[in-house]
Amino acid sequence: MLFSDIDKTLKPKIYFFQQVGIVGSDLGKFISKNSILLTASSEKTLVPNLETLKRFLYGDKNNKMLIKAVNMGFPLNSRMLVHSLSSLSREWFERKLELLQSFGFTNDESMQIFRRAPSLLRTSEEKLKFGIEFYLHTARLQKRVFVNRPQDLMYSMEERVVPRYRVSQVIISKKLLKKKPSFDYMFSLTEVKFLENFILRFGDAAEELMGAYQGHYLDVEFKEES
Repeated sequence: MLFSDIDKTLKPKIYFFQQVGIVGSDLGKFISKNSILLTASSEKTLVPNLETLKRFLYGDKNNKMLIKAVNMGFPLNSRMLVHSLSSLSREWFERKLELLQSFGFTNDESMQIFRRAPSLLRTSEEKLKFGIEFYLHTARLQKRVFVNRPQDLMYSMEERVVPRYRVSQVIISKKLLKKKPSFDYMFSLTEVKFLENFILRFGDAAEELMGAYQGHYLDVEFKEES
């Protein structure tokens, strides 16, 4: 940015931000947190991406939500985020926010979740709801887990999460570990690592653990849709 042409590059960008309503102290804060945008292409990045974000986050009367969203980390130069938003209606986006908030997530937490895992915006409400209910009420994970690692909600419930949860319940009931296994850690492991760390290592109990993994024990009913 130090080598950018002030008249040709920097001033037009600042003027652009002012035109969309980011002015005064908000402009200073905005630029300090998003200085990379001063060197981004206006035609290829700023204008189209800003228009997409405005459609969801820019109110008719003020621009506080837009400024807040970008300052929170919603990047204007994120192709994944903009692609996810561009395929949705504002009503769909608001329903997703309402769904998260119905589980006690604040508006800020909900936006952080979508910023870190934009593909969740395209996940069906039923699948997202079931995933959150299972994690919070069955596995009893803390909400902060989703704020920090919302990618956990993208795992297949049928093929990954529920089978591994069954295994954890056998481990706990038979006291195979001194400490209760971390569900978040169990869910994040690759298939090979999970089998090594939570099934094969337990010798005589491995058969029962594999049975739980394959769905023969501790059945958990669910319905998953893509």
